[in-house]
Amino acid sequence: MADENEPTQDMMMQSLAGHIAAQRFLLENLWTLLISTDDVPMQTLKKSAKKSYEQFSEYISSASEAGDTRRQEIAEHGLHHLESFWLSIEDRMRRGSAG
Repeated sequence: MADENEPTQDMMMQSLAGHIAAQRFLLENLWTLLISTDDVPMQTLKKSAKKSYEQFSEYISSASEAGDTRRQEIAEHGLHHLESFWLSIEDRMRRGSAG
């Protein structure tokens, strides 16, 4: 019998989702502030995004080569979030805000 004071799986998932959203918000702000101080911020943004895509794509390739389909699915899902992350930073920079 489950203890009624224990968090449910749904509660734990909501907590995890909230934690991840807060982490992403902070990382977006930090990257936006960091890149915006550069002499050519949009060029630095593009280079940083490109490098992270390349590194993450290597991870996906290693999963594919190992035949680990679950790891590859997770990595591809991660790549989608990585793209969204950099697009969000680009949007923040175009709007001139970090928060």
